Amino acid sequence: MASAAGWAYDPPSNTWRRLPAAPLSGRYAKGVWTGRELVLLGGSDSFAVTAGAAYNPATRTWRKVPSLPGPRLYATFTWTGSEVLVVGGHALDEEPCRTYQDGLAYNPSTNRWRRLPDMSTARTFHMAVWTGRQLLVWGGVTTPGDHRSTPPYGVAYTSATNRWSAAQGAAARPGRRGRRMDRPGDAHLGWVLRGPSPQRRRRLPAADTFLTQLPS
Repeated sequence: MASAAGWAYDPPSNTWRRLPAAPLSGRYAKGVWTGRELVLLGGSDSFAVTAGAAYNPATRTWRKVPSLPGPRLYATFTWTGSEVLVVGGHALDEEPCRTYQDGLAYNPSTNRWRRLPDMSTARTFHMAVWTGRQLLVWGGVTTPGDHRSTPPYGVAYTSATNRWSAAQGAAARPGRRGRRMDRPGDAHLGWVLRGPSPQRRRRLPAADTFLTQLPS
């Protein structure tokens, strides 16, 4: 059952407290923390993301976020320090299902969305991580149906130039499905993959995990 309720956990006291009811409800909302607000997108009874809301814990209040132009399933949501980037995904209830090649950026300061340029290929079920300068997007599939294929390489979005480019050394790293990317604090990017490891990577003990130095 969909719900607008929420809870906040306080580690020092090891207790939970109830949050004010959100202006959207649903089982599949996704959120990012901006340093000031929790921005939630989604809130439907499907995986589609359309509506949004932002919660300020200092004032214990919610505000509505403008809806996306259209619903997206399995897009990625990443905070850059100034914008929430929503990239890729596929459309809801369309036959054949349309996969998105573009993205959207939400600026909490202006409460507005802007459209990002297209990637080199459409992606859904992919992963993304912010490096401090670029959004790295990897893996996923080009279509969610039976005839899906994996994009051949990763791409990088540079917010300063508003452009996409092939990820550094992408030709040596074949695309994957079902992976996870993290940005640890030591300026390395950790990847967890299913399938054989790409070339020129250092394998970590007891996991199909490898690290690559991020560009400065």
